[in-house]
Amino acid sequence: MIVRVSDIEAKHIEKPRGGTGTAVQIPYEAAKQYGGQIMAFAFMDLPPEASVGYHYHEKDMEIYVLLDGFAEVNDNGREDVLTPGDMMITARGEAHSIANKTDKNLSFIALILE
Repeated sequence: MIVRVSDIEAKHIEKPRGGTGTAVQIPYEAAKQYGGQIMAFAFMDLPPEASVGYHYHEKDMEIYVLLDGFAEVNDNGREDVLTPGDMMITARGEAHSIANKTDKNLSFIALILE
């Protein structure tokens, strides 16, 4: 499942937790429905022409949130492009891949849940 950051309503929080100024929060509510224990939580950097191959998640699930760059992804056989802020959820029993076909690095957060 791909969630576009453009489809999420940003929240503006004044003086968050006693801080100063206004923070902007992008709440990725779609991910909350899956729950689970965190098995891995990582910042990933893919240089030009690098990729994570197509693979299945038999006993766990994975969430990617793109931070920088443009990613070509395969979401259960469906090809798409992620831009910064987009999220891809690969539930248990599903498969995915991510590739950097540009001349600049791309970075994303990867979260694997049992």
